[in-house]
Amino acid sequence: MSRSDPVLCSVKSAEPVDMEDVNEIDVEETLEKLKNNDSSLSHCIFNNVPLDTETVDSITSALMRNTSVKRVDMCNCGIIDDSVEGFVTLLKSNSTLEALSIETNKITGKFLKKIVIGMETNETLKELRNCKPVRSQRELVTRWPSPRLWSTTNPSSSLVSTGRTADPVTLRTAGL
Repeated sequence: MSRSDPVLCSVKSAEPVDMEDVNEIDVEETLEKLKNNDSSLSHCIFNNVPLDTETVDSITSALMRNTSVKRVDMCNCGIIDDSVEGFVTLLKSNSTLEALSIETNKITGKFLKKIVIGMETNETLKELRNCKPVRSQRELVTRWPSPRLWSTTNPSSSLVSTGRTADPVTLRTAGL
């Protein structure tokens, strides 16, 4: 498949993040494991844990040097655009991460555009999920909406799956 071809893949399962689920993760302990490159940690699930910008930045910074974690879920954590640079640097420097889910956070299309640009040199990320709160199950996961947005990810040859539910106005605002 050429990277300029339309998206030919789909997400096999797309379960919405349950906003009521309580996540018992010890953020500080997990952050220490990330910093120490603990090989027993391959999937970090921070879903539904309110994280301030400083903590998000610490997590992305630790992930930049981590070689064990392949999947990070940070859904409904209150992530805002101020944390975008950490995610961009993470995607540029980490060669292990295969899936990043940042659904249901307070991020805009400008954040998404920077993330996509940050993927230009990333060869390992296969799944990026960035959904806004949805009105129906049908809206939960969609394919990239336009050849222009898909072509933006051209330099990243590894990405095979994405999810998003941004309305056309949000995408236009981001220039996508």
